[in-house]
Amino acid sequence: MAVLLIRRMIKILNKTILLFSLLLLVACGGRRGTVEITLVSTGDIHGRLYATDYLNSNERNGSMLHAASLVSQLRSEKKNLLYFDTGDMIMGAGESYYDMTSDFGNPSVLATLLDVMGCDAFVPGNHEFDMGIPTLDRFITSGEFPVVCANMIFEDNGEPYFPPYTIVEKQGVKIAVLGLTTMSINYKIPWELIDGLTVVNAVESAKKWVPYIQENENPDIIVALVHSGLRGGFKDDNICENEVLEMAQQVDGLDIIQYGHDHVENCTKVAGFEGDSVLLVNPGCHAKNAGVTTLELDFKKKELVSKRITSQLVPLKDIEPDKELVELFETRREEYVNYLDSILGTASTDITYDGYPYKQTSAMDYIHNILQRSMSSEVTLTLSVRGNNISQGDVTLRDAISFYPYENTLVSMMLYGREIDAALEEGFKNYRFRPSNIITAGGVNYKVDVSKPAGDRVEILSMSDGQPFVDKKLYRVTMDSYLAYSLGSPFIESLNISREKLKERVITTTRSDIRYHVITDFAIKEENGKSVQPVPNGEWSVVNYN
Repeated sequence: MAVLLIRRMIKILNKTILLFSLLLLVACGGRRGTVEITLVSTGDIHGRLYATDYLNSNERNGSMLHAASLVSQLRSEKKNLLYFDTGDMIMGAGESYYDMTSDFGNPSVLATLLDVMGCDAFVPGNHEFDMGIPTLDRFITSGEFPVVCANMIFEDNGEPYFPPYTIVEKQGVKIAVLGLTTMSINYKIPWELIDGLTVVNAVESAKKWVPYIQENENPDIIVALVHSGLRGGFKDDNICENEVLEMAQQVDGLDIIQYGHDHVENCTKVAGFEGDSVLLVNPGCHAKNAGVTTLELDFKKKELVSKRITSQLVPLKDIEPDKELVELFETRREEYVNYLDSILGTASTDITYDGYPYKQTSAMDYIHNILQRSMSSEVTLTLSVRGNNISQGDVTLRDAISFYPYENTLVSMMLYGREIDAALEEGFKNYRFRPSNIITAGGVNYKVDVSKPAGDRVEILSMSDGQPFVDKKLYRVTMDSYLAYSLGSPFIESLNISREKLKERVITTTRSDIRYHVITDFAIKEENGKSVQPVPNGEWSVVNYN
């Protein structure tokens, strides 16, 4: 009933907005005098829908409900308002994890909220693909908002997977919104999860599509909606992760670039292709801010003669959540909290990260248990992550979700013994400055002496069962997807083979993440009257780190 009520309210809201827009157009006569249009943008929300983080009961500095309240407030004040989001919406918080992996009886709550907000365009970020195209499709098909992205294309024919742009008209003003995303998707997401698709250079795509839009649509304003950072990130002959500044400087015809990905707040103008200014707006991450941009367009005889563009970042913590919006989603919130409170199973002992990152912990032992059992591997590798400890006794879904902090999937591949050793060495290269880069292994016994020179610190003594570990032997290895694919991961840095050759070594990749396998393990053991007990699959130690 709650879902039907929300959908009815969305339809009524959309009809009301349409009627209001038509009446306004008649009243104002369209392209006359000065037309003011307000653009609101968010990005890198990472699933933060509610004002409270119900995994830990902490109040947030902002949320999508705060952003929706700002949009609602501005709609009551402004004649013409557009709302955009720059991606990385569906992964990163407890409520989004529930929304994408468990709440299949309802449409995506995040997509529903975007509809309520009247979202005019959404561009997918890299995290939209973390669990594959089917998960993203569920999010998209739950809503009615336009999804645009010109540079994710089919490998076989080069055609865009999504519509490349959308056109929005307000009071006779035509605004083109071109979507572009980061090339790092090719190097952060397992190949199997985006099979047949690839992301090409965003700047080159903009150079192709902006002239096309100008010729075929004749817009007054062109907005690039971009999931890519300002500059820097990973860059080589095949990839440029953060392209926004380069885009502003090289692509003629852009008025505004609303962007995200690097989580760095920005609201400034830079010199464009012909010396004219291009406005860059990045509200930062986690719904702490929204970008609010004002367009003032001057018309004479219906021709655009001048335009003024100003912008600011509005802190969302200062926005009081709209009571009607909060009530609209109250049933979904209650369902989510009840889900978190559900007893999943029991732990026969404390499962802790105590001793992280230099000591073998029961938490890391358990993660290696999950990796090994899920893919029947001889060796397992994972970054030395740190989530919340699980206490002995009853374990809730809240405990399980908080235990492992990322939505990394599982990847199984064949590696030589020497490559396993090289990966462990790379993980300890800068252990003091980047402890999160430390790789731990299961299935082998090894010791690490960090007083030795980098590259000569790890000694693999044997397999966990005492059998010899052989440098020239191929082993079936399971690791988390970030370690396996992401540029900058110590495993990728340690490789002496190309990514194409590595691709040939991959056996399988799951769409289910490590959290899912933790939840499943507790549930299956509970059904069989058992509790979870981490078992070390090999022993390791680090010495001389003080």
